Amino acid sequence: ATAGAHTSSSAAAGHYFQSCSHHHFTCSQCGESADKHTVPAILRRSRLERTGIPYLYRKSMTIDDIYFGSDDDEEDAGVHTDSYRSALWVYIGRKEEVAVWNHRNPLNGGQGGSDQSLPRSESDESTLSERGFKKHYEAITHRLIHRKASVEMYKRILNRTFAIEKVLTIVKSNGEFGFRIHGSRPVVVSAIEKDTPAEANGLEVGDIIVSVNDANVLEASHSEVVKLAHTGSDTLKLEVICTSKSLKRNQAPVDQHDVLMNGYLSRLTEKSVDRLERATGVVDTTASAQSHGTNKLWRRRWFVLKSDYCLYWYKNPKSTEPVGAISLHGYCAGVANETIAGQSHVFRLVRYATPQKYFSAIDGETAIQWVSTINQSATRINQVDPYIDMTLHMIHKNPLSLKHLDCYGYLGKFSKRRKVWRHRYFVLKDACLYFYADPNSNTALGVFYLHGYKVQSCLMIGKKHTLEVIPPDPKYKHIWLLSDSDADKKRWLAALEYSIDRWIRLR
Repeated sequence: ATAGAHTSSSAAAGHYFQSCSHHHFTCSQCGESADKHTVPAILRRSRLERTGIPYLYRKSMTIDDIYFGSDDDEEDAGVHTDSYRSALWVYIGRKEEVAVWNHRNPLNGGQGGSDQSLPRSESDESTLSERGFKKHYEAITHRLIHRKASVEMYKRILNRTFAIEKVLTIVKSNGEFGFRIHGSRPVVVSAIEKDTPAEANGLEVGDIIVSVNDANVLEASHSEVVKLAHTGSDTLKLEVICTSKSLKRNQAPVDQHDVLMNGYLSRLTEKSVDRLERATGVVDTTASAQSHGTNKLWRRRWFVLKSDYCLYWYKNPKSTEPVGAISLHGYCAGVANETIAGQSHVFRLVRYATPQKYFSAIDGETAIQWVSTINQSATRINQVDPYIDMTLHMIHKNPLSLKHLDCYGYLGKFSKRRKVWRHRYFVLKDACLYFYADPNSNTALGVFYLHGYKVQSCLMIGKKHTLEVIPPDPKYKHIWLLSDSDADKKRWLAALEYSIDRWIRLR
């Protein structure tokens, strides 16, 4: 096009228009005139293309380049990692989840499998932090069972395959039926006690209770179901929907993290560190340790360093539930050359603005080996976060090619800036919510990392079946979604809660 006061061009059919000061355009090839409103729209370059940043150094890769005009049309385009990067997290993987579904609680509540060769104070007594972690871990795993069973139920409702599968009669023995339930609307069996009537009659973890003694309880609260079960006779008639078999059948392959190193270590409890620091200003005073009793300061545990670069510890090698965990992000390890709190062969973990962690190995060589392995792992995670790396690769895959998803389907997404709803195809996997223009897209428009988010049903004027995804900090993205039906909304609510709950925030 020739130069003018204002010049506009269109690639359509190879025609180029020259503008005048009155905003009329003349084709340089055919001479046809056109006003401002009839000229084909100009395809704008994306924001990253305009800045001239080489593709190699663009953090959001081709998200902004594939969809021209995304600056205006999709305000949420991009990768939103704020909530994930705001804290350290531990992930409940497939192996741990399968262990929960197969779990049977001893009737007496004992732990079982304790190491009898260890001193009593080192093997059995849990610290306050360990009890808190274990309680939090158990609560989360019980919620996972409820959320996943609920997703399966709403999926069957949408597919019109919802039906009673088992009718069980359970007679109380020794004052117990032998099972625990979790959640409301629906209530789901979350634990089965060993050698009890519930186990003998075929009740399973993940069973959804539809009725109790012929009273429908699908829309009943947890307390209402408990009250109904305990106000009748010593016999319970339960109608249930079994979800465990279908969930295990559709379960992703067990993603057991490679074990980089494991073995027994003694851990100096956090309370002991604080006590000794207050008493002496340092932690390496043997006399102070002896005055408090060495056995009460240290706890011997089975430690496992996995390829997710987290250090877990268990009561013993047979335990399936950890009693503590540390993400190695930002940490470095070093050997202490002196005796600390009555123990030798000690090494410490150090992280900025975080209390130091102290561990004691069986000998000096083992301590050096732990320090070397921990530092190698910490270096890797500080360079490349494997979770971030995996999710960024998934952005450039077609959503229909992704496997083992927590949920997927069309939803409306509210544009806060334009005050309109946009139809998008969503995929949920491991607390990441990807959204696409349609299922045939080869690149996601964007992805939200939902770590620490809360989800709930909400009311929006003129719209039914809406839900909101609330960030842990007002600075992060707040998301409003619109589903097609009430059952689909409940399916998404349960799936979002399940996916988010699998990440435990470390305090």
